[in-house]
Amino acid sequence: MRRVTPDLLGEIRPDEVILATGARRDMPPIPGSDHDFVFSGDDMRNLVLGQNLESIKDKTDWKTRMAMKLGALSGVTARLGALRFGSRIWMPIGKKVIIVGGELVGLELGEFLALRGREVSVIEESSRVGKGLQLSAASALSMNAAILAARSTPMSAMS
Repeated sequence: MRRVTPDLLGEIRPDEVILATGARRDMPPIPGSDHDFVFSGDDMRNLVLGQNLESIKDKTDWKTRMAMKLGALSGVTARLGALRFGSRIWMPIGKKVIIVGGELVGLELGEFLALRGREVSVIEESSRVGKGLQLSAASALSMNAAILAARSTPMSAMS
């Protein structure tokens, strides 16, 4: 179990930090969460759907906001298939990403980003990553093996 601290983030040096704290909609009081490279779940949703982009103007450049706004106006961001396809070609997110929160939403986002070439680290405060997930025996075995491998890898080796 690792706690996310400014020192840990400094050691790993991610391009982006995503706080996937479950169903909680408001940003928890995490030191450093106000940095321009830290996105909440709502920030990510607004970015991907091209809505309420003014709320993330300090975290994105005008070209990114314009592209996402055009996607929303044309209806592209409303079509899941188009989003999946387009995000394999271009994503306005750095290559090295830390996701804070290892439950369903955090793991799904981690998988989504990893499939798009991002180097993803998921950090979960509790001792059980994926808590609350209904997994088949094979999936659970695979996930446990991956967690054991990650636990045996020093965080400094992930940077």
